[in-house]
Amino acid sequence: MKIVLDANVVFSGIFFKGTPGKILENVFSGKYQIVLSKEIVSEYRNVIERYCKKKKVPDFSVPLEIIDLLIADSIFIDASIVISPKCADPDDIKFLQVAMASKAKYLISGDKHLLDVGEYPGGVVLRPQDFNTL
Repeated sequence: MKIVLDANVVFSGIFFKGTPGKILENVFSGKYQIVLSKEIVSEYRNVIERYCKKKKVPDFSVPLEIIDLLIADSIFIDASIVISPKCADPDDIKFLQVAMASKAKYLISGDKHLLDVGEYPGGVVLRPQDFNTL
């Protein structure tokens, strides 16, 4: 099953485990296929680097290696021309565009702006806890 993961889900899965961590484990086991764009990967990396610098993590190569592993088995698309539903945060539109273009049934996010969108043509935005109970 194809899914799109918001940066906060990937970040939480790497650093804090919990439900987002279980979703990442399922991605690595092949249960889910992540769909990405260059812009999404850039956001994943930026979020991790900002967090590590803020918390003064001396070596953040391991979290970045996890991102590289995610990328290795992902589907990449260019969805920049897809017109997505309105979203209060323009930075979140890239996730909706990729979800729509790839026909991913689920976009998993903890972001209020994406959760407020609720659904997009062909899929829904779910919190990690709600997705994990499907």
